Amino acid sequence: MKRMATTKDWLNQKFIEWEKAQGGRQSYYAFARYLEVSQSGLSQWMVGSASPGGDDLLSLANKLGPEIYDVLGLPRPNVEVQRMTVSFANLPADIRQNLSNAVAEADTALRQERLRSDSAEARKIVLEILAKWGFRYTK
Repeated sequence: MKRMATTKDWLNQKFIEWEKAQGGRQSYYAFARYLEVSQSGLSQWMVGSASPGGDDLLSLANKLGPEIYDVLGLPRPNVEVQRMTVSFANLPADIRQNLSNAVAEADTALRQERLRSDSAEARKIVLEILAKWGFRYTK
């Protein structure tokens, strides 16, 4: 049975692969810039004295692949949620606020009514809430 890689081993392997793709020897500093993480954080992860989390973990997954979650023993995030998280920051502030409010309100309503998200009634409620917050769904 194959042993699960440690974060340190996995990152060092990814660094080697990235170096080769760049055409030769590279620095950890350049790797950190590519990954959009701090050099100090990357150095700690690569020697095994710390593990990535939060936005750094998302950056690693986006650049190096979702296997980082497996290595860390964490569940992989939902791809749809991950795509929304990355794109959300690019929306105008008022639209972000309204979308956030609409999603929170829809979640509360579905929980209070104890509805399954795939039911026709849930769909009707969600579409009404989205419309209330200025979003129109067309198919």
